[in-house]
Amino acid sequence: WLTVTDNDCSASDTANINRDCYINIPNSFTPNNDGLNDYFMTMDLLSSGATAYTMNIFNRWGEIVFSTASLTSNGWDGKFGGKPQPIGTYVYQIDVVFKNTSRKNFHGNVTLLR
Repeated sequence: WLTVTDNDCSASDTANINRDCYINIPNSFTPNNDGLNDYFMTMDLLSSGATAYTMNIFNRWGEIVFSTASLTSNGWDGKFGGKPQPIGTYVYQIDVVFKNTSRKNFHGNVTLLR
């Protein structure tokens, strides 16, 4: 809230800020079946107000090694064609539509560790 006073006049206003239209994207994961960080997936999709979502993950040769459009997907388990992928850096592209109809595109790198 804010109140501004000038001489004998004052005015007040309140602005509510909701943490909407965000997603948390980890920068690494460890798909070693220990129950911790075994999947690469953006966090807080449902609580962020996402209504549509696509994620593609590419290896260093540009092959799509994982793709999903499910808001409830577990994410990438570090495998491609059923085979564990090597330790390294992979590129992601994420497109999200939020409940307020705004769209955001994210791209970056994620490191697969074992």
